[in-house]
Amino acid sequence: MKKKAQKKQLKFSFGKKKKGAKTEELVMFTRQLSAMVSAGVPILRSLNSMAKHAESANFRDTINAVIKDIEGGIAFHRCPKQTPRNLQ
Repeated sequence: MKKKAQKKQLKFSFGKKKKGAKTEELVMFTRQLSAMVSAGVPILRSLNSMAKHAESANFRDTINAVIKDIEGGIAFHRCPKQTPRNLQ
């Protein structure tokens, strides 16, 4: 029974489909966004660049939804809660 619990993978709801984002994909997104913003790159430019280079179409759609929310005046920290594509 313990072996089954150890093999259980974490999945995040991310994108239009019910498929979860890979943990590695979410970690890379977080690290890249942090590095770009820390380097002084504006958040919208950072997100646009990350969307352009995203490997997964679902991931790209989610980033684009966040960009649209920010351009619409929603604060970045509220975007994941505003869109059905959770980054949480």
